Amino acid sequence: MSLINIPGGNVLRPDFDEEHHRYTLNGQRIPSVTQIMRPLTNLVYGKIDPVVLKQAADFGTAVHACTEFLDRGELDESSVEEEWQPYLDAYVSWKESVKPNILNIEERLACFTFAGTIDRVVVIDGELWIIDIKTTTEIHKHVGVQLAAYAALAEKAFGGFYRRAALQLKEDGSFKVQEFRSVKDERCFNSLIFLHHWLENGN
Repeated sequence: MSLINIPGGNVLRPDFDEEHHRYTLNGQRIPSVTQIMRPLTNLVYGKIDPVVLKQAADFGTAVHACTEFLDRGELDESSVEEEWQPYLDAYVSWKESVKPNILNIEERLACFTFAGTIDRVVVIDGELWIIDIKTTTEIHKHVGVQLAAYAALAEKAFGGFYRRAALQLKEDGSFKVQEFRSVKDERCFNSLIFLHHWLENGN
């Protein structure tokens, strides 16, 4: 059972503004997991040129879209840019290797303290997993905190216990799966929630 605090235990599917990347529940804006985690991610990315970060984010978004269309059976292969193809090949290799039963794709969930989009909820060998797709060259330890937040939402929304992992897609067409198990990830996210709302509300 997740240690992350979800008031009332209520998790719903939020409204989402694609253009501004904003989540709302009943008209109330809900901070995203990404926003709440900025004190951690700024330590890693804060000194990188914003233009470089934007390019990397756009690339990751494109690859994510390819994997989503593939899983939904809607991928137009002619639309896949040459630079994206090795990462898509890596994703296909992962699917062929572990044969996941995909339950949810790009699943948006929210409680009244945070919201997020889970890349994949899958069953592998009878176990539930939260999978986050990454195209970065390194998987930083804060990813475990991110995944802990997603697992907490999934647990309340769907029930069950979720293992959590980053699926790193690589430029050479290979992949790496990195599982995160530490309960400290959950405690860290609780602290970040408190910090975020304290900074926003002053109490």
